[in-house]
Order: sequence, then C-alpha cells, then structure tokens
Amino acid sequence: MSIRKVKTAHDWNSQVEKYSDCLFHSFEWYNALKSPWHKNYLVAYDRHLIPLQINLFTRNAYSGPWGSYGGILGEKEDSLENLKRVKRVLFLKNIYIHTNNSLDFCEPYETSTAVTIPLRSEQENYQFLNENRKRNLRKSMVENLKIDVLTGDLAVRRYIALLKKSRIRYTFHPKACFRKLSKLPQSLFFFCSQREDLSAALILKLNRETLYYWHGVTTDDGAVKHSSELLHWHIILFGISRGFKEYNMGTSPSESLLNYKLSWGGTISRVFTYKI
Repeated sequence: MSIRKVKTAHDWNSQVEKYSDCLFHSFEWYNALKSPWHKNYLVAYDRHLIPLQINLFTRNAYSGPWGSYGGILGEKEDSLENLKRVKRVLFLKNIYIHTNNSLDFCEPYETSTAVTIPLRSEQENYQFLNENRKRNLRKSMVENLKIDVLTGDLAVRRYIALLKKSRIRYTFHPKACFRKLSKLPQSLFFFCSQREDLSAALILKLNRETLYYWHGVTTDDGAVKHSSELLHWHIILFGISRGFKEYNMGTSPSESLLNYKLSWGGTISRVFTYKI
C-alpha cells in the first residue's frame, strides 16, 4: 500500500470532490482551524482518502477539527491494518476518526447523538414544534427583536463583541478561530438584537442541502427574552427559503440539550468516534 500526503489546496480539493461536497472535507475548513502546532494532510492510500489534522506535540491525528466530522472517503471496505500502517508511516500515537458513517471493521471509541431538523415549509415545521417552543416563540415575537444575517469582517467583530460580554467563557475558542472562519463563504452569522445583541450563532453551509449549527452565544437578558429560540426559528426559515433540506443542530452532550433540540421537530442520528 502506497501512502501519499496531499498538502496543497488544489490537489486536496480535486481529490475530495470525487467523493464529497461537504465543507468538512475541504482544504479550506482544515486550514481555517489550523494552528502553529497543527499539520494538515489529506492522506491518500489505495482507493481511500482521509483528511487529518495532526497535533505536532501529542502526535494525535483527527479526521476533523473541533466541531466537525470527517472520516474516510472512497470505498468503505477498509481494513484496520491499513489505518495502522498510516499511523506508523506518519509517526502517530493515535488516529481519531469522527464520522457520521459507521465503520464495520472497528468498534466505536465513543458514540454521540446528533439532531437534524428536516426543512419542509414554514407551516409544516411550525406544526412539528413542541408546545414549549411555540409558547416561547410567541413570547419572543412580542419583544420587538430584530434578526440580522451577516458575513465577513463586520459579522465576526460583532460576534466577538457578544462573546466578550456573555456569561460563558469560551476558553477553547480563541478569537482568531472565528476570524478565520469568517473568511469562508460558507459561514453565516445570525444575530438577534434589541438595541444591542442578545444572541448569535455561527451557521455553516455544509453543502447544497445542509445548514449546520457550529457555535452560539446568548446573554442573560437574551435568555429571558427567548432570543435564541427566535434565532433558531429564523435559521429554519432561512434554510427553507434558500432550498436547504435540513438543519443539523449538532451533537448533544447532555440529555436536556438533546431534548431541547428534539423539541424543534428534529430526528436523532449518530456520530461515531473511532480510535486507531
């Protein structure tokens, strides 16, 4: 088995587009979340591709940067021995494969629960909402809240300003990360405001069919006024009006968060993490 490390944007994307149009497999996604202690490779071997981000200190490799899933592209009949050889050739301690497709040749190291909302029509999606969501939406709609959808430098400056004044400290999300992501045409920043911003979300256009919730923030005042729920509803309406088929709300580390996402009319899917 020969192993080739693809490093350039053109070569990387031309290889990937044979199998996937998902942002999470692209050179631009890995490059946006790269840091000085990371090295990105698209590893090509046999009839398979696997994008990897390698931590140069720990020698651990990940099939997707934080908040995303990647996985193996190409024929699925892979073997554990092939991946072990990739690990040896690249001098890796571990390879973590985070994917929404199960691998038959290996038991999952972890399994996460994700929620995806089918985007039908405004009327149909509203009918599938839990009664609590409907009630809170009605409350938010009398608050005279404003929704903005922005991109680029203006959007990220506004987003970072809201992060700074929120009650949650996003230790693992440096400002540079959001600035890099704002350069991607697939990044949309949604804001809900009333004189000042109350909540916001960074939404990614994964492909022509899927919107993906990557990150969000809400102030205390925003929580009282249900601004984040109005924000989610407008993300759903945005997706419907633009012809997207689903809104992926991401994985849920707690049962309460899972139930909240399901209350939007979502369905459960699995995301698997494999440790090689």
